[in-house]
Amino acid sequence: MSLLFLSSLIGKAATFKFNPSGRSGVLYFHRVLDKPSDNYPDDPTIDEFDELLSVLKNTFTIVSLKELASTRQVSGGKPLLGISFDDGYRDNFTNALPVLIKHGLKATFFIASQGTEEGILWQDKIIECVRANAGGSDALYGVGGALDGLSESAKCRYLMEYLKRMKVFSRNAIIKGWEKTLGISSYPRLMLTREEIKVLSNEGHDIGGHTHNHVILSVESQQDVKNEITRNKDILEEIIGRKLDLFCYPNGHPSFDLDADIHPEMLREAGYSYAFTTLDGGIGKDSDDMLLSRFLPHRRNSHLRAWSSAKIMGEVA
Repeated sequence: MSLLFLSSLIGKAATFKFNPSGRSGVLYFHRVLDKPSDNYPDDPTIDEFDELLSVLKNTFTIVSLKELASTRQVSGGKPLLGISFDDGYRDNFTNALPVLIKHGLKATFFIASQGTEEGILWQDKIIECVRANAGGSDALYGVGGALDGLSESAKCRYLMEYLKRMKVFSRNAIIKGWEKTLGISSYPRLMLTREEIKVLSNEGHDIGGHTHNHVILSVESQQDVKNEITRNKDILEEIIGRKLDLFCYPNGHPSFDLDADIHPEMLREAGYSYAFTTLDGGIGKDSDDMLLSRFLPHRRNSHLRAWSSAKIMGEVA
């Protein structure tokens, strides 16, 4: 008996026990890496992503997010599962796309368009600044002794948490100060180009909105949020030549990162049909179109990740 066959049987058992109503689910990733990285501990390598898709195909029916959002639940058979990527990293094209093609699967790519324009987002600027300051004084960052004794990757995570709930203007000003001190005038391109986004779209993958500057909506003013949503949508629609109807909230927790009474309506007014969070749970007929759940089980083993997914999909967010 092969491991994949055994995994499929256990996956069916997990679905029967934890998700008898056949709720759907959406996995989210950020990157598919050439090799493991302490700065991206939750993201798979190419080989890990390849193995994971092989396992997931045995347990779920993998469909586009548009099909999943319109169907929601299936009675009998394998539950529906969608695959999504956040932010718009270039390795989504160079590393993830060939694996998706190999397995005949489609994904959705939620893109923060500032990364498309500049080649890098603020969180990766932090990583580059910390690397450039290796061996230098942590006094540069203005956080007292909070970084004492931390590894490089731990420093990056701390600084990301420290800056992510600031308004865009304040965060950018701090990073620009670091850049000036460190003599950083350019960065490596880490994000998708316009042409790569076009190819993804033309290959049948969905492109979704993710704000322009990757802002947490609850931090910014209502007008600034509207501008972020509109600017992002306009840029991406111009690139792919069609309307966007899928969005995912940056950071994405409904209790902390958005106002469920305000921001979903903003998205509807902007022309979006569905919006996704990062709140664990499955998607059913009772799910709000503008607050659909997504999750990423924190398990490195592909089989455990698939079984865990089956369990989470049965939960009502």
